Amino acid sequence: MCGIAGFVDTRMRIGVGELVSMNNVAKYRGPDDEGYYLVEQSSVGHECYGDDTVHSLRIAPYRSAKSLAASCRPVMGLAHRRLSILDVTAAGHQPMVDAASQCVLVFNGELYNYVEVRAQLVALGHEFSTHSDTEVLLRSYLEWGEHCVDHFNGMWGFCIWDEGKKRLFCSRDRLGAKPFHWWTDGHSAFCFGSELKQVAACSLVDRALNVPYVASNVIYGVSDYDHQTPFAHVEMLSAGHNLIVQMGHDMQSIVSVRKERYWNLSVEPKPMSAEECVDRIRQEVSRSCSWRMRSDVPLGVLLSGGLDSSCLTAELADQLHSVDPDARLSTFTTSYEGYPDCDERVFAQAVNQAKNCIGHMVEPSFAAHDIGEKMSDLVWHLEGMCNPTNLGTLSLLEQVRDAGFKVLINGQCGDETMFGYERYYAYYLKDLVGSGRVSEAFREGRRAVDNSRLTFKELAAMMGYYNMAFLRQRVRRRESERYCSDLMMRACDDRQLRELLFPGSLSGVTYNELTSTQLPHITRWDDRLYMAASLESRIPFMDYQFVEFACSIPPSLKIQGGWTKYLLRKAFDGRLPDSVIWRKNKMGFPAPREAWMEKLPESFALSLVKEARSAPLFDMGAVGELCRNNRGSKAFERFLWVELFMRRFDAYCPEL
Repeated sequence: MCGIAGFVDTRMRIGVGELVSMNNVAKYRGPDDEGYYLVEQSSVGHECYGDDTVHSLRIAPYRSAKSLAASCRPVMGLAHRRLSILDVTAAGHQPMVDAASQCVLVFNGELYNYVEVRAQLVALGHEFSTHSDTEVLLRSYLEWGEHCVDHFNGMWGFCIWDEGKKRLFCSRDRLGAKPFHWWTDGHSAFCFGSELKQVAACSLVDRALNVPYVASNVIYGVSDYDHQTPFAHVEMLSAGHNLIVQMGHDMQSIVSVRKERYWNLSVEPKPMSAEECVDRIRQEVSRSCSWRMRSDVPLGVLLSGGLDSSCLTAELADQLHSVDPDARLSTFTTSYEGYPDCDERVFAQAVNQAKNCIGHMVEPSFAAHDIGEKMSDLVWHLEGMCNPTNLGTLSLLEQVRDAGFKVLINGQCGDETMFGYERYYAYYLKDLVGSGRVSEAFREGRRAVDNSRLTFKELAAMMGYYNMAFLRQRVRRRESERYCSDLMMRACDDRQLRELLFPGSLSGVTYNELTSTQLPHITRWDDRLYMAASLESRIPFMDYQFVEFACSIPPSLKIQGGWTKYLLRKAFDGRLPDSVIWRKNKMGFPAPREAWMEKLPESFALSLVKEARSAPLFDMGAVGELCRNNRGSKAFERFLWVELFMRRFDAYCPEL
């Protein structure tokens, strides 16, 4: 788990020092090691070290990046920051170079099936000098070329410089767990980075705000729904895609930059019984957890107390116990005393007791004078639309790191794959009515009220809100018109968002939420929050093989008798207390966001309002009123993150 950055610049305007800055602006992604690879126009390559490179590598053939800054004007450079997880020795240093082919790799992520892929490569005649998944990736490229990604199960954003082909081969994992940002002028320059701030640190990149994209974030609450980013000219490589940058043979131009999809998600249900599904869920979760327990550093579990993280805790604890009966799994949970709607400690404690785990309860709290600075830092790390609840998550993760852990497993993606959100009732009941099963829809509706927090009135309102496109759009736009400017309202692309937010069927909802409207922004938060604390996040429910199987399950099996995630509950029934398996009050890892926002000092908030960079996007009179009287509102929260983003990233609002 690391951070990567790099560039191509045939006019040689980007210097070594600039590459070092791009790498170090996200130093927290990899505090354990640092490395560089520079290529001159003559194709001569230099392996370089930085201030944080492990000392054993500060000898020939490595050279100091600083010492080369004055004499070397590279046409290409690759940079890496390492968080050591597998083979923590210097052998796992990056950029990793294959001397024979002169292929060079920078890699952020983990190949969970690296043991299995390594065995395949050994059988094909490959020899290995390390125990890292990085070398497995590099040798996979040497064996299978661009099709190497078809062999991987994991999370990744990587770039390989292929000297023989004069080509950069870049890739992002199937579901986008790891990021990859990039920019190009199309003919002479290209740069990339794990994080947006790394690309923005390149002097060639313009920092104009992507107003239509930001408008969709603010008005509809969606982000990361396609290749766009908050900067108008910087793209995010879409999940399941490769990016190939072809250089000219003389290294004096970029011939082409092309994106290619190598994987897509199918949501076509297949006929199967509930019993078959339950057995397969157990098998897939067991395999996924087993692979994600591969680590050479301490590993723990983020236990919210919800169903997903509780099931994973049960599986991981049982696997650990089968290997070492005396070993105990460590779990971490947030607790907010005095806020019962945000506190799941009773459920987490029940799981810890049932599975003999070592439970750690963390109670995030913030002084009023710290909230403003912490919100600013949160926006800096999350690089766009965010939520004050993330403050609690980041506080928890920092304490996990301070306790000596480097890997944390969490339960994200279980809701999207197994129908865990209450809004799925609305889509499911609509599908039943649409297929003529009206009486069944009424029965399921009654049971949904019995087995959730919803009343009949709330369920009916949800049916209308999520299934009537014009109603949902009208509600969101009317809310936004109260504090957004005409420019913001005009900039929003309602037509594109209508197709994403109102697909018309439950299978369409599943596809969109896993590829555009839900999971992508969750994975951005997940990656940036964990990396901000120098931790690796692992998500068993985001295993692409599990996701493919889950999406093939008929919806009528996922929601039964009014129970969301019915099959997952059945799969773990008996392995956890009934109070956890059959709980009805889903919380979703909440925090007292409104209380925190109300603690935001008025002086700090007014300073943002009075000299707002984002003034062209908002009705500043309305925002000022919110600042004085309702800082806990969602509306003020949205102004806050936009304004803080523009300040921290030195962004400007272009004329439209």
